[in-house]
Amino acid sequence: MSPALDHDATSKMVLDLVRIGPPAEYRSATDIVSPIVNIYDVKQNVTLGAQTPLIPIYFDSWLFETLFVIDSYRGVMDGWDGYTAQAPTKTALDTAEMLAAYFALCDEERRPTLCIDVFGRPTFATNVSGFYIHLTVGDTGALTWYAVSDGEEHFTDEVAFNGRRLPEALGSLLSLNV
Repeated sequence: MSPALDHDATSKMVLDLVRIGPPAEYRSATDIVSPIVNIYDVKQNVTLGAQTPLIPIYFDSWLFETLFVIDSYRGVMDGWDGYTAQAPTKTALDTAEMLAAYFALCDEERRPTLCIDVFGRPTFATNVSGFYIHLTVGDTGALTWYAVSDGEEHFTDEVAFNGRRLPEALGSLLSLNV
């Protein structure tokens, strides 16, 4: 017998927010426009979790967990680690959100894991057989990465990223056709 489905999870989450306190920033889902709109040249805004007229788009738990972690750093202050860690900038966190939407399209094996370093920079990294990447999002949203793919090293510094197009070199490293 399968467990009962809880259809009232949203109202229970509201109770948790009242008990725990409000989130760092309120944003509606319609404020988050998916970069997948640009990948598939859809002529309308698509929010995360919506379907495009071309193909159904479903995101896995990795994306939502990563977006949750990014959102949990909004509003933190310097010293958030109990020592001297710098708070991430809004621009860096926004850029990390946009990258996460692209990284959700990666093969699960190559999909990088998010971490916020003590300089307040969101970083994504993965290390699997034949592939390693460490990507850092700077305060201004610029990307820097070091990667090794099949023994070949790649380093790129201060690449502009506006969320509309993944840098070609990065898409190639991650085996994405975007």
